[in-house]
Amino acid sequence: MRAPVTRSFPLAVFFTLDGIIFATWAVRIPAIKHSLGLSTTSLGVALLCLSLGSLLSISVSGRLVVRFGTRPMLLTACTLVSAGLVLPAVAGSVIWLAVVLALFGLVYGALNISLNSAAVEVEASTGRPLMSMLHGLWSVGCLAGSLLGGLLAGHLGTAAHFGLVTAMSLIVTAICAPAMLRDPGLADRTALTAAALPADQRAKAPAAQRLGLPVVMFGVVALCVAYGEGAVADWSGVHLREGLSASASMAAYAFAA
Repeated sequence: MRAPVTRSFPLAVFFTLDGIIFATWAVRIPAIKHSLGLSTTSLGVALLCLSLGSLLSISVSGRLVVRFGTRPMLLTACTLVSAGLVLPAVAGSVIWLAVVLALFGLVYGALNISLNSAAVEVEASTGRPLMSMLHGLWSVGCLAGSLLGGLLAGHLGTAAHFGLVTAMSLIVTAICAPAMLRDPGLADRTALTAAALPADQRAKAPAAQRLGLPVVMFGVVALCVAYGEGAVADWSGVHLREGLSASASMAAYAFAA
């Protein structure tokens, strides 16, 4: 059985980094829309491809985490997300933007599954409720990324901005990788959650325990929350920039607000 993640560090760093990457993309959506001359409909279709990629990734990433382990999956996904951040900025058409965003959604979904799987493993190993703290650090990363985007929006092009964050993210990932991969030695290897159990063991659980009405209802709540969050992330900057004639920096600060 693969050793679970048992320490909140450097996992906390990766949650923060994830937030920075997400916000970096979100605050430059108006600039990408303008540079490609996209209509609102075309941008909406491209953003839908990002969501579809993430949705598809959710259905397979759990199995990949089980097969390869949380640690390698997390580091691989974080590296791919960091490297792929710059691609939307160099897409030459709405078709290529849609393709790039679909691929980006695939790896970003894998990163989120890996991060949350690792967080559950840490909670199981330590007996401490750390999930809220780690998700809070994601929000801190979003705030930092959007504020940085506001500062750079008036001085750097989108490709340069994304390239800067890509370089920073890859450096942080490389620095934290050894600590993430290191076997803690004293880890309680039996404290894996159902999400991290082998598929044959999960299959033995009654269906009612795996998918009951409370789980479905929580899924509906999560869908509603994701709808609101996605609307703010994807469209608030566009509204300020085009609807209210705000500057590029002010539009970037919309997500921070």
